[in-house]
Amino acid sequence: MIYDSADIELLRFAAAAKNIPPDLQYRLSSRVWDREHIHTLCAQKLLAENRNHLSISLTLKGATLLNHLGWPVTLDAKQPARNKLERRLQSAWTAALFYRAGFGIFNNKASDLAMPETYLPANALRRDTTVATTRVFAGVRYMGIAHSAERMLLAHYVDGGHMYITSEMRMFNTMAVALSNACTPAVIYCGLCYDDLARLLTGASAFMPAKRRGSDAVTYRVGAERTQYPLFLVETTNTGVFQIALITRVRDYRQRVAKYALQDDFLPAPDDAPALDAMMRLTPFLTCVDMDVTRIRQAVRYAKARGFHTIAAVALPCQLNALALWFADLYPIELYAIEQSELECLFPEVIIRDIPISPYTAGEEERYVVAE
Repeated sequence: MIYDSADIELLRFAAAAKNIPPDLQYRLSSRVWDREHIHTLCAQKLLAENRNHLSISLTLKGATLLNHLGWPVTLDAKQPARNKLERRLQSAWTAALFYRAGFGIFNNKASDLAMPETYLPANALRRDTTVATTRVFAGVRYMGIAHSAERMLLAHYVDGGHMYITSEMRMFNTMAVALSNACTPAVIYCGLCYDDLARLLTGASAFMPAKRRGSDAVTYRVGAERTQYPLFLVETTNTGVFQIALITRVRDYRQRVAKYALQDDFLPAPDDAPALDAMMRLTPFLTCVDMDVTRIRQAVRYAKARGFHTIAAVALPCQLNALALWFADLYPIELYAIEQSELECLFPEVIIRDIPISPYTAGEEERYVVAE
């Protein structure tokens, strides 16, 4: 058997994530973690499903192969406890999301973020001893930082726990200023689906105070209200991949979607309403395919101040329930759907490429890598 590029990419992904979800293929399709690839590499004993059946990890044989190919790997002495495993799986989902959106994810130091289209996982940043404040990074819960030509993104995976808002944003601001003055800072809240994200961010538990008085810990909902940066809700699916690619590669996507959706009903937004994308006759109109909840709050404040009775918004069908839940305690909303296939035609520059299936070669002589 000759290993192909997808085989080696899967091994590298497993090495970086430590534990990967067995159902990646069903939510984030890719040739890299196609079930056949996983089964094949498990049969080769390069990967193995863990005893709890919750994750898949690199084996000693797999690590030896990667080390031989020039990709250093350090394996765990034992599998992590359940709570740590859950965070690892969340980290793997987040890294896989950015990987499919075209970001390089196999990075191990903060300076790598100087390159556009780069994602640096939090565990890699914490291990970077060249960063003076590494000890501070160990006390926060973000999943990673991404750098694109348009944005610098702080990625979180939302659960029922707390985040450390002051430490998170101080760290992120420092990194953003040090790396690029041209990019717009933004925050991403990832989750399995938009509905789950909305429920976690709007339920009664979303406002629970920290367990210790005076703690920096706040719920993700409180963190969402305190940040002034754009805050995007992104599900870890192919739709979320397209969303990431759209917001990081197309500067004027909001206006283009608004004009396409409204056609003859399109009117420019008022000059004093930067959060709006248009007016649908006499109704404020929002493009919500990016699920930017910071801008939604700004638009609601504008609508209330001007006495509008409702806001209209266009979003993908899988986003509508989450938006309805988010707006439930904010403002009356008229929701309209736009299909992802329409967006893909509207934005032909947003191309989600997958790795080509070709034999993997190594060394100066570019020899094929063959299974034992």
